[in-house]
Amino acid sequence: MLKGKYEPGPVIDATLRIFVDGVERPHLSASWEGNTSGGLPSSLVAAGDGVYSRTGSITWAPESAVTRHPLAPVGEDRWMPTQGAHVRIVAVVGGVEFPRFWGYLGASTYSLTTDTVTTQISDNLQAGLQEQVTIPPTWDPTTYSRTGWVAWRAIEQAGYGILPPVTRDTVLHVGHQFGMLAAVGKTTGTGKHFGEPGLYTSAENQTTAAVITDRAGRDIMFYARVGNWGERASWRALMTDGSSVMMQWNHTARTISLWTSRAGHVAEKKIDSALDGSPLMCAKLNSKGARVWVAPHESELYPAGSIPDGVRVATVTTGRTIGIKVDYLTDWEDGARRVAMMSRPLPRLQLSALEQARVPAMRGFENVTCESVVKAWCEATLSTVWVDEEGRLNLAARDRLATGKSVIADVLQERVFGGAWKTARDGVRSGVIIEGIRANAQGSGSFANAIAFQPSNIQEIEPNTDVEIFQQWPDEVDVHGLDTNFKAVVDARRNIFAWDDFNRGVGSWWALSFENEGEPEGYRWTGAEHETLTGRLETLGQRAVKMTFRVQKKTSGGPEKYYLATPSIATGSLRFGNRAVPMPILRCRTLVTWTKFQRYHTSGSHMGPVYRLDSGWWLEPADASRVAQALASEIGVERITLDQLEMLWDPRKQVGDTVTLQAVDDSGVRWEAECLITGYRESWTGKVPSMSLDLDVKKLTDARAGKTYQDMEGAYLTYGAVPESKTYNEVYSRLPGKV
Repeated sequence: MLKGKYEPGPVIDATLRIFVDGVERPHLSASWEGNTSGGLPSSLVAAGDGVYSRTGSITWAPESAVTRHPLAPVGEDRWMPTQGAHVRIVAVVGGVEFPRFWGYLGASTYSLTTDTVTTQISDNLQAGLQEQVTIPPTWDPTTYSRTGWVAWRAIEQAGYGILPPVTRDTVLHVGHQFGMLAAVGKTTGTGKHFGEPGLYTSAENQTTAAVITDRAGRDIMFYARVGNWGERASWRALMTDGSSVMMQWNHTARTISLWTSRAGHVAEKKIDSALDGSPLMCAKLNSKGARVWVAPHESELYPAGSIPDGVRVATVTTGRTIGIKVDYLTDWEDGARRVAMMSRPLPRLQLSALEQARVPAMRGFENVTCESVVKAWCEATLSTVWVDEEGRLNLAARDRLATGKSVIADVLQERVFGGAWKTARDGVRSGVIIEGIRANAQGSGSFANAIAFQPSNIQEIEPNTDVEIFQQWPDEVDVHGLDTNFKAVVDARRNIFAWDDFNRGVGSWWALSFENEGEPEGYRWTGAEHETLTGRLETLGQRAVKMTFRVQKKTSGGPEKYYLATPSIATGSLRFGNRAVPMPILRCRTLVTWTKFQRYHTSGSHMGPVYRLDSGWWLEPADASRVAQALASEIGVERITLDQLEMLWDPRKQVGDTVTLQAVDDSGVRWEAECLITGYRESWTGKVPSMSLDLDVKKLTDARAGKTYQDMEGAYLTYGAVPESKTYNEVYSRLPGKV
């Protein structure tokens, strides 16, 4: 529910104001709408989907009292709406401002006969999620993570996260939400994580190593945020020359300070206000000094904070920040541009209480849209995503929405003008089966000892010809930490006889041998005076490799037949089991094979078929059991919905809120319903607003039902707890009604 005092009288006295790129523009009318599934799978609901985008239109008013002529495609010097311009709509009631829409202008339609223009508007969520993203598979059983980490990576990359997206300049990025894994860099110390449902996760003493790359004198840019006003926060960067840089938030004094080991105390700035109570902790360092941001569009340069061009970031340790990112800026102006992206309201995260298992493995995505990743996660985990009136991304799990407390109570006779309730719109199911896959790992995780590929037969290769072998792993297999240092077991020309190293069973290897034509039979090592041997390995995305081998003969004599195999003759210290084996051998640190599982829970109803949900890899088996139980309890009964319920306009209500509808007659409340707002429509003609809601009934209470001794026990643990000063009717009214 939006903050602000709202006490409507017989007549609503409200004003709608529309700003385009910060400039107020007059209008005749405006409307917008959107819907969400409320976290239920799209196959279970008749309306809504997992990703919700708010859309609408504005009809602009002529900018002069006397219309000169209709707007023309050419030759106009008046303002005309431009596609992509930012639009913000607010309603003002009794001096209180309520945000109504945050988004962008789309296509416009111009009348040929009147001076009117209608422009489409959208929050651009679904358009923004069309950004292409590649997320490698992960295996890390030691670091806390949830599968939502992958969806959050897609959301961040689309520009809706807490930190700016990862770019080619990024050398370190840890978002902290849904897990402590680094998107760029390597987590070397996990520290502790802090967070509660509805709040952001911060990390204490988490250390991340930056990617090793040449800085080449580029500016070093740090991005971070404080969790909230009342918490201390810091980040400390250790540089490659042993120096350090630290930024701190003093929550008592409300100041941001920058310190370097070279110059000591560099800067301290008072922060009077911050978006969502989360101050920025952003700084840019170069040989000219340090620039510190106190707001998304406000910064100051401090020459004392300079750093030599050749110094790089080694590690960054966070102290209760909600993410940290480091760039080496190719374009020095990008730092300010990316900080400006942090002016968007922070996302609202309502994470599931049903997902409790630590997730050791996550699958990868390659060159797909962010939307496809987010939708897959929403569908499997009963979650939904939308953008609200403030431009704030909301990510909510179904169980959080289903258990949300009512924020507003409306009496039907006073607030509802039209609409109807429906039953069985979405059907009743007898049970829930959740099908998924779970990770099974082979390998040490620290060195490449798990076989990712080895042919079953020895292959002959033609001399003086490139022989290419492609290996693509099946869908149910992920290869982590593939050793791409492709080494020869033996190559006499280069004096390589790596018998002992090969015997260790670690790393990726290749070998070429020739068939011995005399006695004894077998394969001899080659690569001496007659030929030159080469073997190359290149990766083709996340799931395939290409291996190229060549025997280049130097003379017309020598062996005739060559094979991809280790020798069986003149093998030195090569162990017996490693002789005459097919080659090449590719090894990785961890080989993950995904196997199927199934979890079932009855709904308690004999009506309807069993509902099947394919959770893919997004749910661990224990979590799948909890989700199946929760979902079965909802779809085992006839659900009641209210579609397009026409109600008295109330600017505080938002999608995702729980509200109460009360039916009242002369004797009091007859019944009441707790409802989840899943859809919203609002329109304005002049100063007159109207609205309609889609509601999903969560709980029905018959206020006239009789009370029982069990109800008494539920309200008062002992007879002594019954207040003596209360009348019988007052005690009775406190008891819960039958549901």
